[in-house]
Amino acid sequence: MLTREEMAQRLGISTKQVTAWRAAGLLRGYLCTEKDEYLYEDPGPDPPRKAKGVRLSKRLRFENVSHRPSEVQCEA
Repeated sequence: MLTREEMAQRLGISTKQVTAWRAAGLLRGYLCTEKDEYLYEDPGPDPPRKAKGVRLSKRLRFENVSHRPSEVQCEA
């Protein structure tokens, strides 16, 4: 598992692009803290690459699945 900074360095992109690529389904990330910090799976030998002029929605690799609970629990 890689941090956002490690993934950015590995792919040669910015950390903002890592976040956008995760949201678009190009990278698989798992929520690891309550501060919206993710750990990312190593993309292996065939990582996504920059593709100028191609929309992220057309480059889907993984289904975008939220790992957040859908309920909010309050303690009274």
